[in-house]
Amino acid sequence: MDELNAYKAGLGVAPDSDKSPDNVTTPEQDAQTSFSNSSENIATQTDSNTPGPDNKTDAKEQSKHSSEDASKADISNAEAEQNANAETSSENETDKDFEKAPAEVKLDNSRSIHELMISDIDGKEIAFKEYKNRVVMLVNVASECGYTPQYRGLHVLHEKYRNRGFTVIGVPCNQFGGQEPGREAEIKAFCLVNYNVMFPLTSKIEVNGPRQHPLYDVLTGADAEYPGDISWNFEKFLIGKDGKVIKRYAPAVEPTSSEVIRDVEKALGQ
Repeated sequence: MDELNAYKAGLGVAPDSDKSPDNVTTPEQDAQTSFSNSSENIATQTDSNTPGPDNKTDAKEQSKHSSEDASKADISNAEAEQNANAETSSENETDKDFEKAPAEVKLDNSRSIHELMISDIDGKEIAFKEYKNRVVMLVNVASECGYTPQYRGLHVLHEKYRNRGFTVIGVPCNQFGGQEPGREAEIKAFCLVNYNVMFPLTSKIEVNGPRQHPLYDVLTGADAEYPGDISWNFEKFLIGKDGKVIKRYAPAVEPTSSEVIRDVEKALGQ
């Protein structure tokens, strides 16, 4: 081998010992190396596209948020529809006709408003027995309602028949749409300035619910002539000379309608 190397050296060829076997690759080795590098690149790309634990968590969170957003949207739509239906229902209630209690329901005919007391708009206690032998129309009123202009008709009705034994009594209540928010002094001034109201007004009371005034328990209780909660502002009750309910009118019924005039005339003639 030394002689061969010496011979190669004489020819200017590098001896075999200068070529490291580690630095020399065969075509097969080059192909294998290329394939290995390609595999590593593919694996790297695959790993970057495959959801790991963090990626899976992000995907779940996005899915969760999407579901929550969809649920909230459904709830909002349902609430809007429910509110619209409730509002429509309230409007329809103001036009309904009231019916007497069924004949099979035993009524407590001894109940009369003449047995009750109530505070007037100035805080003075008044007894309904003062209205014996008078026909009375009781109305739950409010200053900021669409029916508030009915004050004008109520005033006309009161003035037309008061000398014949008829009285309108307004009962302020804030239970419907918060449309009677003022204090008693403010309510009194509003009615006088805007509608020249001269008929009696009571203090502000509740007509439905656990704090219902006894007056409205007599008017709307289970054993009343026309039972059922008050639906809105300006429901009207025509009370006879004996202190008992003759008829109940929906809020939409105008105080000077032919129906009301006819009923008042009839009650006064009895």
